[in-house]
Amino acid sequence: MDKKDIMHFFNKNITLVILPTEQCNFRCVYCFEKFKNNKMNREVVNSLKIFLEKRMKDLDNLKIIWFGGEPLLAYDIVIEIMEFIKSKISKGKPKLEGFMVTNGYLLDLKKAEKLAELNVNEFQITLDGNEDIHDIRRINIGKRGTFKIIWNNVKSLINSNIPLKIYLRIHLSSDNINSVKSLLNRIKNEIGFSNKLIISFARLGKYGSDYDKYLNTVNDSSYFKEIINYAKALNLNFGYW
Repeated sequence: MDKKDIMHFFNKNITLVILPTEQCNFRCVYCFEKFKNNKMNREVVNSLKIFLEKRMKDLDNLKIIWFGGEPLLAYDIVIEIMEFIKSKISKGKPKLEGFMVTNGYLLDLKKAEKLAELNVNEFQITLDGNEDIHDIRRINIGKRGTFKIIWNNVKSLINSNIPLKIYLRIHLSSDNINSVKSLLNRIKNEIGFSNKLIISFARLGKYGSDYDKYLNTVNDSSYFKEIINYAKALNLNFGYW
């Protein structure tokens, strides 16, 4: 592929990462965010629409990644922009894909169904193990545990007829291995193998929060091998993304 081909590819295919808000309904103990900015203001929304309308005319593929903060706190902005994009698609072009990084707490069936209608049908959701560890680390703004609501949302979405995929990102640290195994057993017993649920693992890192000194990060690859082999033995849908 020469330079001309590369330029042609990037002129025809773009991925946009959009933060509709920097606010979050969680206060994860290891988070470094300061939550300074609120929802995307009207000037930015309108400017984004102008940009999209100009670029979409020449595109073959457009991928929108919703990020945050927690993007579902600005659900109305997400819907507005996705509806605008859909209205500008002509003769099937550009092909539209949507992906959202969410904590899953607000992702109920009603929202997921509407988002899927607008091509946002892939979601990354993070758990820090089973309820025992997750509810210590990934607390909400009121300092309460969040596992049960996320877990019930995930199960409802997997069991629904909504065409979607959930990429379940499980954080690993040296002190949550047993909790992660417990979570994997729970997935096996309550969900089982599903093409709608893809499991992956990520090393929990130190990102500059006051909690860093308490984190027992994974530096030994044997932890990953142990957990991956455990997931495979349970015949769960394990993958990378």
